[in-house]
Amino acid sequence: MSGVAVTVVIPALNEEKHLAACLKSVRRQKGVIWNCVVIDDGSSDETLSIAKKVAAADGRFLVIQNDKSQGLAAARNLGLRAASGTWVTFLDADDFLFPSALARRVQRLGESPLGVIGCYGDWVSVPERTMLLPFRRRAAKREDVWLVPANRSVPFIASAPLLKRDLVLALGGFDESAITAEDAEFWQWWLRLNGRTVYEPTLCVAYRRRADSMTRRDPVEHFRAIQAAFVSFDLEWNDAPKGVLGRTDAYYRVAAGAAPGACFTAAGELAERSDEGALRVIEAVDSDVLRLMGSTRLSTDAYALAVRRTRGTSGSRGRLEALKKIKPSLLRLLSESESAAITNEELLQAAHWLCGKRKTNASKSSK
Repeated sequence: MSGVAVTVVIPALNEEKHLAACLKSVRRQKGVIWNCVVIDDGSSDETLSIAKKVAAADGRFLVIQNDKSQGLAAARNLGLRAASGTWVTFLDADDFLFPSALARRVQRLGESPLGVIGCYGDWVSVPERTMLLPFRRRAAKREDVWLVPANRSVPFIASAPLLKRDLVLALGGFDESAITAEDAEFWQWWLRLNGRTVYEPTLCVAYRRRADSMTRRDPVEHFRAIQAAFVSFDLEWNDAPKGVLGRTDAYYRVAAGAAPGACFTAAGELAERSDEGALRVIEAVDSDVLRLMGSTRLSTDAYALAVRRTRGTSGSRGRLEALKKIKPSLLRLLSESESAAITNEELLQAAHWLCGKRKTNASKSSK
């Protein structure tokens, strides 16, 4: 199938209870060209029959069968290699997509600048045989995700984003040796690519929280795996190519936290008619951080910070009016100080480079 925008990869192991509803939710996706790869990972129930029945009626579905279970990560990687879409998303067989989940994220990607490597949306958690109540969850505090969060948690569930397929392949896919939290290990490497995974404020996925999941059966082991994946990774690479964020996680978090304040200071310099002073302040901020956070967002944050700091003080109205007038000049200086956009070729080179580092890291960890 040519011109496929998105491939949905669905690993399934003994999911006869939920798979039909999952595949139905994929079939009702409109407004985008998609296909779907279902991997039966050695099921002993009717999972394979259900998948084959849907594929026989709809040529957009491909079914792959493992004679015996290879594990979730291996099944995802098998589907990834069979995918043909520009973008790929991973959906568990007991979850389902909301209408327009694919189209809205593809549209958001089409509106995004060069250097965007994925798009994620909101999800809702649906409990099964638990006392939990369904809730809607926003995946991140910031609009875009480009660094490891300060709490070192996974920034979103595996089914929330659409990802650039060629970059996922170049990065090596998911760690097939992981027993639990296999996506946590993947995200730490994904977030070292010098690009943004942008946010689309649309409810996209229903995620089923099951009583027999690894998180609930052995929460200690699950969260230890997540912690180990992120804590062991805070490295700095002097030889990293342009498409890699080569400094430590701590460095980028500090730089991102300081950027709005720096922009506020620069705005004050502009209000005093000191373009040179404003430029010196902005140049002190990492140029990659400026680009990844976004000039428009930073100039808006700087003005919001000015409102908070000056509200209620003597002469605050006049100062705010002065700052408002120089907002276009601040935006211009920020844009000029950003690093150049990263091309897809540079990102691919970076993903291959990171894959090599990933293999080295795994080899050291296994000793």
